[in-house]
Amino acid sequence: MAMLKDKVVLITGCFSEIGLSTVHAYLSAGAKVFGCDIQQPPAEISTFPNFLFHSCDVSKQADIDATVEACLRFFDGRIDVLLNVAGVSDQLVSVDTLDDSQYNRVVDIDLTGPIKLMRAVIPYMRKQKSGSIVNVSSMTGLGGASGGVAYTAAKHGLIGATKNVAWRYHRKGVRCTAICPGGVRINITNAIIGDIDLEAMKNARPVLDIHFAPETTGSLDQKNEPIANGPIGPEEIANVLVFLGSDLSSAINGVALPVDKAWSSV
Repeated sequence: MAMLKDKVVLITGCFSEIGLSTVHAYLSAGAKVFGCDIQQPPAEISTFPNFLFHSCDVSKQADIDATVEACLRFFDGRIDVLLNVAGVSDQLVSVDTLDDSQYNRVVDIDLTGPIKLMRAVIPYMRKQKSGSIVNVSSMTGLGGASGGVAYTAAKHGLIGATKNVAWRYHRKGVRCTAICPGGVRINITNAIIGDIDLEAMKNARPVLDIHFAPETTGSLDQKNEPIANGPIGPEEIANVLVFLGSDLSSAINGVALPVDKAWSSV
């Protein structure tokens, strides 16, 4: 499959589960991938053809500027696809227990960072008269019951920014879409369990049960059973990101696409 042959792709959060799966998927589709992350590269990364890495904290403007400049320098001034994958969660924290540092961290990484990256790459996409931006929002960006207040606000905001950018540049050859994953089997989900807002979890539990629990018991404890509506693998998210970055989705613009096995339809 070479639907993205020689396309230059800039991806943030490239060493997260979704990010690394997406790197593999884009390389398999023939793309040249410029990955950035705050994490150190895994050992396997040295074997990737057509992959370059740049350390980047998307909450820092200087890092964003340096990353975009490095990508343009390595790939002759082109960026064909921007994938804003980097993100953090907030332990389901409620508004009355939210502190400023936690709020600022989530909004800086999940909303402000992607907006600044879009600001940085769009002039080059406009010059090319082509480009696709895909922002990873969340099912939480479509509702209010399954996340903390900072995460929910940031993901709603990212969908709004996506729609704004899509309309503003739809005559310039630049597309902007968002995906809204739900129930994905990744560490951002696992990492919050030990430090979760228990009161908020009581309210979110019925929503989680709808998606994860087997019909026979309604128990979240059996979420690992092989049920049809169980957790989504990061590779499934990666496949959608490849599609939206490619010309196969040329008529799709300004959407916030749920990728959640119908969870958001409830």
